[in-house]
Amino acid sequence: MPKPSEQAQIDFIVDYLRKGEQRGKVLAKFVKKWQGTSARTFDRRLRQAEAALQAEQKRIKASAEQDVAKEVEARKSNIMTAIDRMELLNRIANGEVKVKQPFVIGGKIMEYPSEPTFTERRAAIAELNKMDGSYAPTKVAQTDADGNDLCEFVLPNGTKVSLK
Repeated sequence: MPKPSEQAQIDFIVDYLRKGEQRGKVLAKFVKKWQGTSARTFDRRLRQAEAALQAEQKRIKASAEQDVAKEVEARKSNIMTAIDRMELLNRIANGEVKVKQPFVIGGKIMEYPSEPTFTERRAAIAELNKMDGSYAPTKVAQTDADGNDLCEFVLPNGTKVSLK
């Protein structure tokens, strides 16, 4: 543990290193403040200051990584899974969930809970069909009259080449 006077010198150097100052400029300011200090003493304090700054930066980086991990976990917990979304759409399609309907009374827009309309139910069913793949297109292969796969290529000169 450095003496308080040494720690003050190290803190002085760390402040300038944080600002991105080079060794020469820091040395000039250091010697001006602590007259009679040798360059060798300054270099020792500089090494200590660099070590302190690196330790500080590691602590900051670790803290930032923890904050990011916590934020990611919090966001993951707020995202509905596909099963949750399908369950909600199913409840809307069955009319179990009340939806808010706007209405105007005396110039104020208010909302009241009501059963889903036919259009909302149909939209929920359509979304469920999309989610489980009911609307998936059928794949059609190009075949000749006998049912064999056709592969046709057009060459750069315009000639058509087919492979059987």
